[in-house]
Amino acid sequence: MIDQRQPGDNLLGMTEITVSGNTFEEALTGGLKQLGVDQDLVDIEELSHAHEDVLPGAEPLPGVTLRLTVKTSLITSRAKDHLKHVLKLMGINAQIETLTRPHGTILNILAGDDGALIIGRNGQNLEALHHLIIRMTVGGCSRDTVLLHIDSECYREKQISRLEQMARHAADRVRRTKRECALKPMPPADRRLIHMLLKNVSGVHTISRGEESQRYVVVTPEMGEYGGGHRGQLKPKHGYSWRHTEGAPQKDASSSRDGAPPSPSETPDTSS
Repeated sequence: MIDQRQPGDNLLGMTEITVSGNTFEEALTGGLKQLGVDQDLVDIEELSHAHEDVLPGAEPLPGVTLRLTVKTSLITSRAKDHLKHVLKLMGINAQIETLTRPHGTILNILAGDDGALIIGRNGQNLEALHHLIIRMTVGGCSRDTVLLHIDSECYREKQISRLEQMARHAADRVRRTKRECALKPMPPADRRLIHMLLKNVSGVHTISRGEESQRYVVVTPEMGEYGGGHRGQLKPKHGYSWRHTEGAPQKDASSSRDGAPPSPSETPDTSS
């Protein structure tokens, strides 16, 4: 099956995908699974030029190729309707504004004195509300895919701004020192944003380490700085020891076996 992902357009990290299968149903099922959305949330186009690269005189290859495009405006509209309904059930009278930002689309709740209740301690209520609305909108969609944020009084947007500064600072430090930099433990949504922000930054790579509430992002020099290895597996040069910062646990290179696969606590972040 072919998987060609396109950059997102502010709502989803992946809004368009090209997939192939032996049958229409196989290609469609595989594409919807990769996007993490239901069929009614995508436009489907069957590509007529799927097998134009077949040699002259050869029989066309079996199968079908589809282009699936996510209906981002429909997802935003549904999420806004669900959010209005949930706020009404909570007895909160609020206005919802739609903001478009480079890191995603934000549904910002303007609730006056009830804003603090929506946000909760350290943003816990807001995080729970975000997960609920995403679940109601796109069902089993991976939260790694959706870049639609629920906010209140721009609390989350200010937090994202701080995370962007943290990510840039860490990337600059890693490129300058050629040493990894570990950030403090943070919630899954914040870790995913760090990974996304640094995904296309040259010279650096991100992985997550730790377990549960102590899971944190580590920014490392891009593969090749360590003289080998594969993505997600770091192989330090001789005499090099890991150095974590910002309160992350200490770990020495001698505790890992060269060539061993990464442990579950030292992998690219896919937690929900």
